Amino acid sequence: MNKRLRLRHGVVCAAKKALLIMKLSAILLLVGVFKLSAGVGQSSISLKIDKLEISKILGMIEKQSSFRFLYNSRLKDIQQQVSLDVKDQPVEAVLGRIFTGTDLTYKVMENNLIVIVSGKIEKQDIPVTGKVTSDNGEALSGVSVTLKGTTRGTTTDNSGNFSLLVPQNGTLVISYIGYQDQEIAVNNQTVVNVKLEQSSKPLDQVVVVGYGTQRKIDVTGATATVKGTELVKQPVMTPTQAMQGKVAGVQIISSGQPGSQPSVRIRGTGSMLGGVEPLYVVDGVITTDITNINTADIVNVDILKDASSTAIYGARGSNGVIIITTKQGSGKLKLSYNGNVGIQSATNLVKMANAQQYITYVQSSFGPPVQATGYSTDWYSQILRNAVEQNHGITLSGSSEKTNYLFSVDYIDDQGIVIDNDFKRFTLRTNEQFKITNNLKFGFFASYSNGNIQNVNLGSAYNDAYRAAPTVPGLIKGKYGNSSLFQNVGNPILDIKDNNNHTADNRLQGNAFLEYKPWTWLTLRSNIGADWDNAVNRVYTYQFAADTTTFVTPGGNQSNLYSNLTWNAGNSLHWVWDNTATFNKYFNEHDLTILVGTTSEQIFSSYSQADVDGVPPDPSLWYISNGNFALPFLPPSGGGANQTRNSYLARVNYSYMDKYLFTGNFRADGSSTFPANNRWGYFPSFGVGWVVSREGFMQNQHTFDALKLRASWGKSGNDVTGYGTQGYTLTLLENLP
Repeated sequence: MNKRLRLRHGVVCAAKKALLIMKLSAILLLVGVFKLSAGVGQSSISLKIDKLEISKILGMIEKQSSFRFLYNSRLKDIQQQVSLDVKDQPVEAVLGRIFTGTDLTYKVMENNLIVIVSGKIEKQDIPVTGKVTSDNGEALSGVSVTLKGTTRGTTTDNSGNFSLLVPQNGTLVISYIGYQDQEIAVNNQTVVNVKLEQSSKPLDQVVVVGYGTQRKIDVTGATATVKGTELVKQPVMTPTQAMQGKVAGVQIISSGQPGSQPSVRIRGTGSMLGGVEPLYVVDGVITTDITNINTADIVNVDILKDASSTAIYGARGSNGVIIITTKQGSGKLKLSYNGNVGIQSATNLVKMANAQQYITYVQSSFGPPVQATGYSTDWYSQILRNAVEQNHGITLSGSSEKTNYLFSVDYIDDQGIVIDNDFKRFTLRTNEQFKITNNLKFGFFASYSNGNIQNVNLGSAYNDAYRAAPTVPGLIKGKYGNSSLFQNVGNPILDIKDNNNHTADNRLQGNAFLEYKPWTWLTLRSNIGADWDNAVNRVYTYQFAADTTTFVTPGGNQSNLYSNLTWNAGNSLHWVWDNTATFNKYFNEHDLTILVGTTSEQIFSSYSQADVDGVPPDPSLWYISNGNFALPFLPPSGGGANQTRNSYLARVNYSYMDKYLFTGNFRADGSSTFPANNRWGYFPSFGVGWVVSREGFMQNQHTFDALKLRASWGKSGNDVTGYGTQGYTLTLLENLP
């Protein structure tokens, strides 16, 4: 026979008849007619009722007070009708009036929970309360607590607390996404506190899928995850370099130039005329450049690779999406250091001819004799070096019951393998979250970086190093060998030394969020992020003549008649505001998550440029105003852009028995990039999955640890083409038939 249990306003089903609890019943018989404690009696109740069921009267008391009632709905007298007329009476007096003439009695538990049972010697379940926390002590809401072998269960509230009636010899099953399941024998305990540990099983781990998370086993799109602990093992300067070779279908091409952003191609090149780089999302902040991120601050990098998974990002997702989650504090106060020092050098260089080999080749090819000079210059060794790279970071982190915090500082110095090439970066980060109430959370993530890059003229230097004659010396007592006099090829060392190219970049990136959970199954979140960047590039080209002041031998055409100074300054501000509502409910082996939201963003950018000749060589005078305006010069130039987007998004994730999966996404994007009459695009996707390895017929096989079949379809877009009505690219093709 089935029974129904009532917890506050909820109803759960019991599978077996409750067992007799002699000890508890004896206690309840003693306390049933006595008053409640003083703390309980503080609330007063006013009711006027004519013939109403006791169970419904208890519900009315709950609405008037902070009390909650827990009882078995099969109790003999719980449906009995009674009349009641009380005003400003304490709850114990009201319960005494209601239970007069019945076998009902009650026991007061913690947190104003009142358990109602029969006063007769009957088989009864015992009430079990408790709290579920993570391994760092943080309360977990929405955790599933069920009685093993039955459908009887509940979920934890926003403080991690739960209450459930179970047999004294029952077993509780505690489960939560991303954590290891636990089974706990009740053994007549009335208080069971549980600490869950994060799951180490790959398929139970949580991946970020855009505006939310999923267990890896539940994902129906093509995604990949790289842990921060793996990235930090690589002695490289950017997170993208550290991902190289770790993810199938992701190609990362790095120039090796210090401070540069590697090119990333996810499943090939996505466009011939538009942008081809993936979209980066750092703690909810959308960006296109992550050279400001300290690799040691990263927890996970999640990569969305196919249209099914990237459709949730609509017009920005066609080239793939890389989502970066940075660390948060947990546990006791910790101070950690992470650093490395290394030497880098060029490998697999082209083997160049020495002076004698060069002379022999020229004479056999062209005929005229070439005089030996006594020099045999390896031009690559003249412009390359064994460079020191170092990275040092300190992190302070921790958490308490109401807050968690992380502060980090990081310094990078990467000399580069080309002489005079250098990159230095200083980074500060703070990540903090505050639990304002049991169902309200606030947090912010912020980072500041200051980068300084000393660039060099790599194009000319590499090209000339490959072609310059080895019979010409490189540099002798401050004077350059004149390779242009001999064969019209510039001296590669002078290609680098004749200019000073410096870029200073300051960047502030961060976001703040407010998360509210009115019920355990509903999460409301508002997140606003911003990315501000200011960069100034200064290029000074020295004046020099093809005379003995510069060269060992005068002549040739490598010279610069006037010095030149060029200033380029750029500013950008990108903000994005997301508002989402997430519904998540688990019932009878059905797991349903629904996300709806809206997002708005705006990008302001501006730049200016000026250059002038005749600026003195003293670095303290490198300003445009110190130029010689009697010489011809270009007028200053500049420009800017203002781009906006407005979007609506939705997603449905459904799982039945953790075996049959469905995911559906939809996003509508409006972008000012396109003309006003064609600014909206619509991007749907869906995916289905079947976890075959969880079927009964797969339980005795040992070939597969996990086997999942999935299929997906999706549509994503690319609006990185232009601004306003110029949202197109002109292509000129000649000699078309």
